[in-house]
Amino acid sequence: MREYAEAHNSIADTMQQLETRIEAYEAHATLRTRKTYQPVTAALSEQHILYHQGFPTKLLVNRNGTVTIITSPDEGLRILRQWNLSTGSISSFGFSPRKLRLEWHRLPNNSTAAIQP
Repeated sequence: MREYAEAHNSIADTMQQLETRIEAYEAHATLRTRKTYQPVTAALSEQHILYHQGFPTKLLVNRNGTVTIITSPDEGLRILRQWNLSTGSISSFGFSPRKLRLEWHRLPNNSTAAIQP
């Protein structure tokens, strides 16, 4: 019975470690993706237009009492052009996210593989 309990605790600990690492990886990926909106947010800031980050990687823009949801940097630049906002120097910024690389390794105590951010 004690062996079963120890094995169960070991599995629970391993699962907790995996969950923590996956959450860290997702947070890192989300921040990296949000940085791709920099050309759009720079143009919005120049025009004093309010915006904030939506979950997980959307941009919520409040312009003239209307909220517009931008789901990609390309869509953001297109919307800025529709609004006749200056994007000339910004659209050629060329910011693109780097590909994320999964790094696999063994957890302590010979447990299963995990993702490390």
